Amino acid sequence: MGLYDRDYIQQHSQEGAYEHTRVDESSIGAFIKQTYQLFAASLLAASAGAYVGVGMAKAISSWYWGLVILEFVFLFGLYAAKRKPGLNMILLFGFTFLSGLTLAPLLSNILGLKGGGSIVANAFILTTVAFGGLSIFAMYTKRDFSGMGKMLFITLIVVVVAGLINIFFHS
Repeated sequence: MGLYDRDYIQQHSQEGAYEHTRVDESSIGAFIKQTYQLFAASLLAASAGAYVGVGMAKAISSWYWGLVILEFVFLFGLYAAKRKPGLNMILLFGFTFLSGLTLAPLLSNILGLKGGGSIVANAFILTTVAFGGLSIFAMYTKRDFSGMGKMLFITLIVVVVAGLINIFFHS
């Protein structure tokens, strides 16, 4: 908890709970390693869902909104079960697998285009480079990014609403 809430140690040290608390570099490195391993495993589950789904893209297209609703059920269930070991992992991997399934019709269409494999590969490479570069920057900078959470969440809501408007109005 202390790694996510940067004010946690200061708040509790003022209460006298922690007098000399220091987070060493090796524990941060171990935490980041575990986080990236979990991230890689969830990406593998999403890739498996996309791989399975590309072969049955037509069927998935007819179930698309049902799968999206099921995806949200898994997401909210994951939020509710975040402190229940085992169940939270099942829900996480179920959510990412369903995410891969819902991407399958799009991937199938793109892979059917001339040079479609190149488009997918370029998207994968650019995403990997951006994620890696931003991760390295965030690990070695002294800047605190926790204040950006509200602004980024509002931006996410605006992008989702704009996407929904685009679905119905084709703007």
